Amino acid sequence: CFIFFGPPCWREISGSIKERRKHKKSITTTTLQTNTKLFKAYNDGIMETVKFLINEGGVVNSVNKNGQTLLILSIFDSDIDMVKFLLNKKADPNIKDRYGNDALLYAIQKHSNFKIKKMLVENGANINTKNKKGRSAIILSILNGQKQSTKYLLEKGAILNILSDDKDITVDLLLKI
Repeated sequence: CFIFFGPPCWREISGSIKERRKHKKSITTTTLQTNTKLFKAYNDGIMETVKFLINEGGVVNSVNKNGQTLLILSIFDSDIDMVKFLLNKKADPNIKDRYGNDALLYAIQKHSNFKIKKMLVENGANINTKNKKGRSAIILSILNGQKQSTKYLLEKGAILNILSDDKDITVDLLLKI
């Protein structure tokens, strides 16, 4: 269809755009309903339903009202099986919530099992990320006395000279080294 053919052609184009918008809206509504079911099932502790919904097309990187993904919530619960499932379904460990924390930062703050931290790094977690307070994974692991995590992060290339934006934390960090 060429522009100089006139109005009937434009009606065809605008009609197809309207159809695409309508289709996109129905997909978006369906996705939101599925994602709401995902978080409800997770909060109700029905993990088989969570897995079923994700396997049926639920968005693995959906976020709740705080910007937290199912991966982050699984870390809160120290649920290794769910963390492994979500990572196998390509959950992104680098999605940050409204506080600027991602999955690895929460795993360190919550003193999660070392296996969880290792799985996150092996699945692409950014080991040099900082939260909104300026605290990096390596700083948090040192401050929390997590020697195994600190050693692992350093072996994986964590940059130690990323100091905290909080000068008191930086002093504490230097005293612990």
